[in-house]
Amino acid sequence: MIDVQINEVPLKEHSPSMDNCLDEQKLLYDMLLSREIDNRSALVTRQGRAWFHVSAAGHEGLAVLPQLMEKNDVLVPYYRDRALVLARGMSTVEMARELMGKATSHSAGRTMSNHFCDKENNIFSVVSLTGTQCIPAAGAAWASALDNKNGLVVCGVGDAATRQGEFYEAVSFAVERRLPVVFVVSDNKLGISTSTAAMAPYRLGIFNECLIRRVDARKPETVFPVAQEVFNKARFERTPCILVCRMDRLDSHSNSDSHKLYRSQDELEALQDPIENYVAYLKEKGTLNDQDLAEQKESIKSDVAEIFERVYHEEEPDPESVSTYLCNRQGAPVVHVEMEAEETQVKAVNQVLDEALSQHPNVLLFGEDIEDPKGGVFGFTRGLSTRYPDRVINAPLSEATIIGSSVGLSACGWRPIVELQFIDFVGLGLNQLQSQLGTLSWRTVGKWRCPVVIYAPYGAYLPGGGIWHSQSSDGILAHIPGINVLVPTTPADTIGLFRTALSLDMPSLILIPKHLMRERHERRQVSPVPLGQANIVRSGKDITLVAWGNTVQLATMAALQAEKNNIDIEVIELRSLVPWDKQRIAESLRKTGRLIVVQEDTRTASVGASIVADLLDENDNFFSLLAPPRLVTREDIHIPFNPCLEKAVLPGTDDILASVYAVMS
Repeated sequence: MIDVQINEVPLKEHSPSMDNCLDEQKLLYDMLLSREIDNRSALVTRQGRAWFHVSAAGHEGLAVLPQLMEKNDVLVPYYRDRALVLARGMSTVEMARELMGKATSHSAGRTMSNHFCDKENNIFSVVSLTGTQCIPAAGAAWASALDNKNGLVVCGVGDAATRQGEFYEAVSFAVERRLPVVFVVSDNKLGISTSTAAMAPYRLGIFNECLIRRVDARKPETVFPVAQEVFNKARFERTPCILVCRMDRLDSHSNSDSHKLYRSQDELEALQDPIENYVAYLKEKGTLNDQDLAEQKESIKSDVAEIFERVYHEEEPDPESVSTYLCNRQGAPVVHVEMEAEETQVKAVNQVLDEALSQHPNVLLFGEDIEDPKGGVFGFTRGLSTRYPDRVINAPLSEATIIGSSVGLSACGWRPIVELQFIDFVGLGLNQLQSQLGTLSWRTVGKWRCPVVIYAPYGAYLPGGGIWHSQSSDGILAHIPGINVLVPTTPADTIGLFRTALSLDMPSLILIPKHLMRERHERRQVSPVPLGQANIVRSGKDITLVAWGNTVQLATMAALQAEKNNIDIEVIELRSLVPWDKQRIAESLRKTGRLIVVQEDTRTASVGASIVADLLDENDNFFSLLAPPRLVTREDIHIPFNPCLEKAVLPGTDDILASVYAVMS
């Protein structure tokens, strides 16, 4: 096993959490409240007033942890962390609203119950996919470290989810960068019905023991001193930790499950209830008697019942509002600074990144091999780490870590710009892209946001790339709601679109066409490029030819060739695919009566197919047609390595001309 050495850092300043004593009565109250909310939630679900419920019974011992947290600390919970979230400050009213999906809930009815969130108390929004929260938690801890604050991030995770690769990536990143984060593992030894006893990595010796502390959360009073030590070491010494909390899950996984199917009667009878254990502990100390306990339970039960009944009669979400906060495209005004773009897109990317880093101290650049002397595999970042050594940082070889950490960074006030070496590699980070990045603003109705800018070289027409270095993937990327997809083809537009993306309070993905990015252009002044504004490359009256990325050059060449046969083609370049300029293309189509869309992506479920379908869904466009529309595309096949095979599968100028002559016939 590799020996992990973590050097200690002296404490920077005193913190109240260092000296906290356990508030025993608050802990009892929080545990009882959590259990009663579970009981009431189960009842309300059986009554048909709610649709789904996940019990946290048996996990109440974690309610002790917020007593060791400070106001600016961040809690990143998972769906069974009800007691932890309640003790941190989320209210019973909000729990009820979340359960019943009310308009006034933290998600306005958009996320499932037990997907906790409370921005005022720094409780990050829960995602269903287990383990997905761990890398953003590390990113939030990184933000605290960058801000040089003694902040702490507490990340809850179930024991089964520790087998997710993203849990390992998060722990590795936290150790690498020495981040103030504690991963609190709820070790109930079950993943729904499957025993984790022989599966959990911390029981298999995967992690060095110096990273792990174990505590029996079935006896909540024993958690406090261990957690206090762990939290202080993470906060002040930047020593991340995996805090494994042994507990028993007392109920079925959810209301749609019955644990009696897979747990024996002996096993069920042997389960330990942390509330019963803690009550016995307080009674033995002489600080609790039966009458006080009964009165407290009855008071909590009455309060919870009244709140749930009142919330049930609150308003339902307005279906007309379901798309709000998905795309906040009304960003801050772009301050247009006079600038002459460099000759190539590669240099233009470097130019605009330099501008962003120089003007905004909260901009951070993160990606593989981006530091000098390499400066990125394509040279996008050359020289930048020399000028901004603390904010241009090499990433580990992990797209999930790159994208996921940027979610946590941006949610905590930073403006990360991340480079992916090739868009082909985005699949390794797709979980973070579609589960966290694309949904955060929408699922929290704008309370949490992640204004991340991701850029990557994309596409083919550069022989020798093969299957994993030549894909375009724009159909996959455009299919994720909540993310802008931008495709500049000139140095000036590259700068313009980066500036626009950086002004927005939402994530953007900028694709740099590999075939075009080193082509030289005349130096010219940069103009603002709004989202969703297409560029008319050349005007024409006979055919509307729509292209983007690498195919813009092919479309222009085809138009020049067709001109020799007296065919006048209007070439429209889509500089953004999400959103796309439907109005400009529709106006052109009504003028020409003929439509050709050319793309290098595959045919099925593609952006090009969607454009054709969306345009023809409107009568004015459909009845303007003088010929059937054409999609010039790569068929559903991968990009091969040999140049002659690559040429065979990609659309070329001849393919476009064939469609031109077909629609003109």
